[in-house]
Amino acid sequence: MLSFLTLTALCLPVAAQDAAQLTDSFDSSPNSITAETLLNHPAIALGDFETAREDWLTALEQEPESHLAKPVLYLIRYVNDSCATPLDIERVKRLAARTTDGAVLELLHDMHLQLASQSLWRDAPLELPNDIHAGWLSNWRLAGPFGALHTPSPLSQPMQAGPAESMPNGRGEMIAWQFVERTRNKRSAPLNRYYNAEGGTMMASDFVKWDGFSPLILEIRSSSAFELWWNGKRKLNLTRQGYDQANDTIRVTLTPEQGAWNTLLFRWEADDHFAPAARFFHLDGTPAQVQEAASDHFPIQYTWAFEPAPFSSAQNIPAPGKTVTTWNDLLSMCLDFFENRVDRALSWKAPQDNDSLKSAYLFWRLKSIHSARHFSASEKRRAKMATLAELSQTQTTWADAEVLRISLLLQEDKASEALAVAKDAILACPDSIALAHFHAAALGGLDSQHILGREAALQNAERWPHHESAWEQLLRWSGSNPARQSFFRNRVLAASAFNRDASLERITEITVQGGEPLERLREQLAQLDEIAPLSYARDLQNHLWAKLGESDLQTERLRNEVKTRPQDQTTKALLAWKLMRLGEFKEAKQLLHDVLNQTPGDHGSRRALEFLNDPHDEAEAFFSEFGPDVEAALAAAPEASEQSTTSTALVLDHGMLFYLPDGAATYRNHSITAALDAQGTRALHERPAASNVHTVRVRDASGRFYEPNLVEDNWVMPSLDPGDLVEWVYDQYHPSTQGAAPTAVQWTFASFDAPYLMSRYVVYIPDGLPGELRLHRFDGEHEVIPWANGKVHIYTRQSERFQDEPLRPLDNEILPQLIQGEDTPLEWRVALYRNWLDRRSSLPADIADLLREDVLSKIDVALDPHQKARAIYAAVREHILEWGGDGDVIDAWLERNGAPLPVLAALFHLADIPFSWALVNPTLAALKPNTPHFERGAGFSLPGIYLPATSNKGQAVWLFPNDRGMPFGAIPNHLADTQGLILDTQGSWVEATLPHDQLDDAWSFDLNLTFELAEDGSASTKGVFRMTGAEGSSTRERLSQAEPNQLDQIARQLTGQFVKGLNLESATFPDLKVAGAPFQVHFSGIIPNFVRENGDNFGCRLQIPDLHLSASLGSPERKWPLAFRQQTRMRTKVRLAPAESWSYQYGPVSHQIQEQAFLYDFQVNDNDGALEVTRTFTSRGLWLEPEQVSGFLERVTAAEKEEKRAVRMIPPPPEAATEAAAETKPEPLPGTTKEAAAHPQQTDNP
Repeated sequence: MLSFLTLTALCLPVAAQDAAQLTDSFDSSPNSITAETLLNHPAIALGDFETAREDWLTALEQEPESHLAKPVLYLIRYVNDSCATPLDIERVKRLAARTTDGAVLELLHDMHLQLASQSLWRDAPLELPNDIHAGWLSNWRLAGPFGALHTPSPLSQPMQAGPAESMPNGRGEMIAWQFVERTRNKRSAPLNRYYNAEGGTMMASDFVKWDGFSPLILEIRSSSAFELWWNGKRKLNLTRQGYDQANDTIRVTLTPEQGAWNTLLFRWEADDHFAPAARFFHLDGTPAQVQEAASDHFPIQYTWAFEPAPFSSAQNIPAPGKTVTTWNDLLSMCLDFFENRVDRALSWKAPQDNDSLKSAYLFWRLKSIHSARHFSASEKRRAKMATLAELSQTQTTWADAEVLRISLLLQEDKASEALAVAKDAILACPDSIALAHFHAAALGGLDSQHILGREAALQNAERWPHHESAWEQLLRWSGSNPARQSFFRNRVLAASAFNRDASLERITEITVQGGEPLERLREQLAQLDEIAPLSYARDLQNHLWAKLGESDLQTERLRNEVKTRPQDQTTKALLAWKLMRLGEFKEAKQLLHDVLNQTPGDHGSRRALEFLNDPHDEAEAFFSEFGPDVEAALAAAPEASEQSTTSTALVLDHGMLFYLPDGAATYRNHSITAALDAQGTRALHERPAASNVHTVRVRDASGRFYEPNLVEDNWVMPSLDPGDLVEWVYDQYHPSTQGAAPTAVQWTFASFDAPYLMSRYVVYIPDGLPGELRLHRFDGEHEVIPWANGKVHIYTRQSERFQDEPLRPLDNEILPQLIQGEDTPLEWRVALYRNWLDRRSSLPADIADLLREDVLSKIDVALDPHQKARAIYAAVREHILEWGGDGDVIDAWLERNGAPLPVLAALFHLADIPFSWALVNPTLAALKPNTPHFERGAGFSLPGIYLPATSNKGQAVWLFPNDRGMPFGAIPNHLADTQGLILDTQGSWVEATLPHDQLDDAWSFDLNLTFELAEDGSASTKGVFRMTGAEGSSTRERLSQAEPNQLDQIARQLTGQFVKGLNLESATFPDLKVAGAPFQVHFSGIIPNFVRENGDNFGCRLQIPDLHLSASLGSPERKWPLAFRQQTRMRTKVRLAPAESWSYQYGPVSHQIQEQAFLYDFQVNDNDGALEVTRTFTSRGLWLEPEQVSGFLERVTAAEKEEKRAVRMIPPPPEAATEAAAETKPEPLPGTTKEAAAHPQQTDNP
């Protein structure tokens, strides 16, 4: 076979071999295709791909049935694009005639079609095959959509029926099958062109017959999610939720009923554009020829009931990667690379001893990194640089590796370094076209005129005239010289004729730009489209025809497409617009009417008919009949405006909505706003421009109208004066959502900003439109009028400006509103989140291995599941430095920045730790706003992880890793007692209430102060401030990286707020670097003159931080309820220890306020002569009606006043005056009352 492929020759230094020697060493010995002879071919490293291609093809011709034929063809296809001459198509055809392996035959067929398509650009084009993929199933029947059209997971819904000639679609209609034939020279039928559904499920079936006895293998090519059914039983449910399911080739073993028709059926989500490509194989891999039912034959006539598809959220965990120890291992790695499983290729580990094997491994790893789609640009660059560095330590120079190295340097504008690499690489690999190209690129980067680069590119073009890369460089560097541009453009065209079919786009682009004769290009495009329909060829042909002005050809093409695909409304509308440009209005009108009959919400087609003076817009009749009485509104404006105290007033606030039967709508807004003072004129001076505007104008006090100016997408109203009116009329168009209730109606009849002198909303609802209208706090007029094929609802209300108040309910709770929609099942919300979470946590094989190595290998396997989970959580917290966002596990781990939740889930899967996804409604029931809404499960918006208890006595663990400082299992304060859903593996869930036991020691503010009085009246002060629970750990984490001077500043700011007049002496932050610890500040200092003297009286205040509650609650006289929705837990403890000679006589007294979930508790105690005060303030929701606010506010004000009472201090009296001092009635201190001073002993407390 190939003598240089022997082990001895393989050990020769590659750089010392000449390409001619490689070619001359051909050997025809049989059975010599091995993994080593393929992957260690010296020409791969040299970049001499023509030599490698010739040797591989020759070897395959000697052994066409080799078990390595498929990897040989993969390698030929890999190098073919970099060869300067085309592959001989006759050799490919002869090989195809000699092989029986179906997979190998398919690769040869692809080569045949590609080579024939490429040849169309040459002077002597090759003949294209009639239908090279004739072995793929061709006779498909299409039906749908079925089921609810707006469910987020259509495949989780039960199927309506099976193959009967017509079937119910689940929405009260019967659907018939339509026949769709596979396109010749393509594997699949273009099913997506025959339906226009945006939701629900579609089905495609074929009927096949086979007379054999053994099972068959069905091969399916698709990257979509689908279900496969065979004779009434589901054989495959491919959900495509993760990266690990990205492979587009699926094989299933099926057993046909001998001699009978068998039903093959696919079901998929309608918006996924699935096109089934399927064929049968025998078990030995040879193609199986089955009989298909003809288009007019429907052999099975019965209804076929289906069970719902079971749901499984179990991840497909990639197997651990293996170490490359042999050339066969490396070949397996290359097969992963060629079959688009780059992640599996990257999971292979490097060999240790064999230098040539390791060098080849690193090269193919580099190619895999370059092709990887799951890496970010920065991670891909880092991985390339690391692999290139390793490759540099081996004994082999790889031309393509050096190309990547040069490319990276050029991206960094390091042309000189790139040139140095290129020079050395070319010496070792002189036959590499790609290396020569980048050598020229490096030279061209040295100066702005690209002088040296042009010289190198010219040399390359002379050496490889049929490869377009050098000519494209020369064209790019040709400057503004027309003759030079034309010359190089023609050379690019000539060279492209011998290269990739992807150059079709480049050929068309250059040809059109250059204005060259296009007759040949036109013919070639037409031939390619006729024999091998390709979507990009059709698009380019349309582009070319438009450039040439050959609209008749493009129009004829569109007419044919409309005829063959009558359901394709997009193409039909495109043809109508084309005909309008050509002046063929009659045919255009008919097409536009057809489009609107099928898709009433196509507003573009409606506008086109308006342009043709053939309006098809019932909305205008509706707007005309039910429009506002503008003159009446204007007449009432002056008087109403005079009574207003605001800067603006809405004289007319008018909305109209016209629904079409499919739920699409046209909305018209008509507003007139009055400027009542100078502030109002400034507010109305400018507003953003909108599309579909009918009127924008200003009416002054005299009744004169004038137009505003359009300045940079804004309407500017110059010279506005108080009393002027701004009128605005515009339309908006709302598309339909197939099968779903429309939600375009959201109207508010009042405002906290301005009075609404007339607010009116009119909506037309055609009969049968899903959904309903709901009113909230509406006290106006509602009129219902039958009209056309539905009803018109008219809502009218007048309103003064609503009074604003602190802590009032939300706007949506108070303002009168009208909304539209429908309640949807909670399972739809759950399905959306489950799919999203599963996708984010799915693992490529290489990332799975990285997580195993970085995390799981360091965890004791003997730990129980919760202990393992805790260790994993700690590792994730250590590795991911910045938490947040909604990315996936790949970015978060590789970039060390992102969302930890999918990383935790992926690691729990890998570690086999049982867990479930959780969804939590983060709002307590007591705090939930009473707003108008439709139930859609939207409240369950916080995802987390639920770890079940490991024993009967154990406790479950909830994880909400939203902050890096949050300890394992910590539940944020605001989530305690909230409602959650624990998602099971069958698509359902269990409701649960999150525990609240962690609240006992979870404080957002916990201050402990001790004042020790000295004889001179100063106080030695010690304090501890803590934030505990999840919130405290998060705060500690954020401050853990602060510099010492920053911490000093923070300490002074905090203590200054806590204790007035403190001379801070020391402050520390204990456990600041300890993960999961609370945030703490320990401080101490002196307060001079803590005890103040007022005449003969002495006193002090306890320095309890003021909460300012009464001020924040507002006035006791309210219009709206008081809605205190802040969740808080605050505690302050103060201990006053007098000096031995001092004593206290009285101070604040205990009191408590408890209302609903609001607790304000103030306790005063004496502890062996020391005064101890504890104030606790917790709130998890408070709602008071207006009449309850005054009494509550009085209690809060009294409590705050009590807190501020001074403590009466008794100094040590002189001995002579002790008895007299005891008889003296003390005067009250400033801040106390005479009544309090008259009763120094109050109950049992001081």
